[in-house]
Amino acid sequence: MKASRLGLLATGISAALLLVSGCKGAGSDSRSNCPQQGAFCLVQFRRDALGASAPLPIPPTTGEINGASVNVSGTFRAMDADWVVLTLGTGKEYWIPRGMILLMEIRNPRRHVPPAAAGAPRSRG
Repeated sequence: MKASRLGLLATGISAALLLVSGCKGAGSDSRSNCPQQGAFCLVQFRRDALGASAPLPIPPTTGEINGASVNVSGTFRAMDADWVVLTLGTGKEYWIPRGMILLMEIRNPRRHVPPAAAGAPRSRG
């Protein structure tokens, strides 16, 4: 139990440091702490920003609270001091204020299997 809390804390700290630093800056090394463009990105919103703060424990990776979605996912495009930009499969672009973000989950685009395809039978060809 303590190990999972420690891992969760480390993930949260890493996400916070990523959000504080941003991708765009004066030096060429400023992009090294930015997720790769085109990577799958799941953004968890701060619960208090959605009106879901409560004295009850709510895991940071929960997808829904009382039937309401508390995250959004898409393709990572950009991040700066104020915004994280995702593109959804529908072609819509979401500009998410960084102050509303609890954490970001980034997956390597070469390894990510979309949820709809995860249960689909694979071709043996």
